[in-house]
Amino acid sequence: MSTQTPILKSDELAIGYTDRKSGTKQIAEGLNLELHRGRFVCLLGPNGTGKSTLIRTLAGLQEKLAGNVYLNGEALETLSPRNRARTISLVLTDLMPMGIFSVYSL
Repeated sequence: MSTQTPILKSDELAIGYTDRKSGTKQIAEGLNLELHRGRFVCLLGPNGTGKSTLIRTLAGLQEKLAGNVYLNGEALETLSPRNRARTISLVLTDLMPMGIFSVYSL
């Protein structure tokens, strides 16, 4: 690992879903990562293995099941959505309902 402070870091992160019917479905646990400025990272894996769930969790768009996520050394949950948006840019492949965007926004 690099000696510089990571931009994004996770400690013992567990990701997955919680719903009223089936309870909690954990997809992965014990995830420890560090992303550093100026480094290129590629996340590969078969469909349905949790890549998008991990990205959404790291961005704060989905609740983590356990562990911690840090953005520039600060716990992600302590940052306001506005401060997160100033640091994280994310484009997901989820389909969005067209009625919520203007042509300009799209």
